[in-house]
Amino acid sequence: MINKIVIALKTNNIILEEDSDIYSYGLEILISNLFLLLTIMVVGIIFGKLQYTLLFLMIFMGLRRTTGGYHTKKRWQCFCLTHVLHGIIIGLTMLDCTYVMNELVFICVIFSVSIVYVAAPIENENNPKTPAEIIKNRIKSRVMISILAIITLAGFYGGESYKLICSTIAMTMTLVGILLLVPYMEEW
Repeated sequence: MINKIVIALKTNNIILEEDSDIYSYGLEILISNLFLLLTIMVVGIIFGKLQYTLLFLMIFMGLRRTTGGYHTKKRWQCFCLTHVLHGIIIGLTMLDCTYVMNELVFICVIFSVSIVYVAAPIENENNPKTPAEIIKNRIKSRVMISILAIITLAGFYGGESYKLICSTIAMTMTLVGILLLVPYMEEW
């Protein structure tokens, strides 16, 4: 399908022949990311947890964009890992583990904030950053995690009505923190 699109773009003189590999790669990334998002949304809808799925996606994608961290070697591995992480969030909300989270939400927030402040951003060899981009991402990731931490702690300890939402935020932050640690663990 991607090759047909690129051939059509070349045939209609929309792109140059020498740029076709770049467009093929870009379309492959776009389609695989859209498929991942679509399947995650479908899972959220099937389990009746669309609001938690959207929360997971916004926080996970927003933080990962600035923090970096572990990336799988193959797209299918990324697909599976992201679905496992989403499954953890869906499982948390389905089991309504807020009673367990009473003890853990503070620890999860402190863990994720600490990891982001110390380790982020982590570069990926496939997407190198300039020193200015690294500094910008460090600042963005610290601001984002700080805001999320304040919202999470205030909402979780401020009343019963937002505990499940705040547990979801805390767990998503923790998953991002763990993905920041994986590259360090791989070095050992």
